[in-house]
Amino acid sequence: MEVVDYWIWIASGLGLIFLEILTPGFYFLWIGLAAVVVGGLNYIFPSLDFIWSGTIFAVLSVIFCYFGKVSLYKKVKSESAATLNRRGEQYIGTTVTVVGNIENGVGKVKVGDTIWSAKSKSDKEKGEAVKIVGVDGTCFIVE
Repeated sequence: MEVVDYWIWIASGLGLIFLEILTPGFYFLWIGLAAVVVGGLNYIFPSLDFIWSGTIFAVLSVIFCYFGKVSLYKKVKSESAATLNRRGEQYIGTTVTVVGNIENGVGKVKVGDTIWSAKSKSDKEKGEAVKIVGVDGTCFIVE
C-alpha cells in the first residue's frame, strides 16, 4: 500500500485554483477544490492509498464541477434573462427624483446619472421623490 502525502494534493489543488485566475472558464476552481479536500482527507487518514485518493478526487471533481456549473448558470440565467433588452425593468421599485415637472401625466425623472421620461396619474413637482412602479417602452410609470 502506497501512502500519498497530503501536501501534494493540497499544493496541486492550490495550483489549480491559481490556474483558474489565469485561464477563462470555471472548472479549474472546482477541480482544485476537490484536490484540496482529498489532501485534507489524506491528512486525517494518512494510510489512504493512491487508488482511493484518486478515486475520491475523480468523484469529487465531477460532483463539484456539476454543482458549480448548475449554480452559476442558474444565477446568471435568473439575473440576465429577467431584464435582457429591458433595462428599465431593473429599476421597478426604486425611488427616484423628479427633475422635470410631471404635468398632464408626463415629465422627467433622474435615475442614477440619466434622465428618463416618466408618466404619472397625478402631477408631481420638481424635486419630489417618486417610486417607479412600471415601464412603458422607454418611459417609467411612477407614483
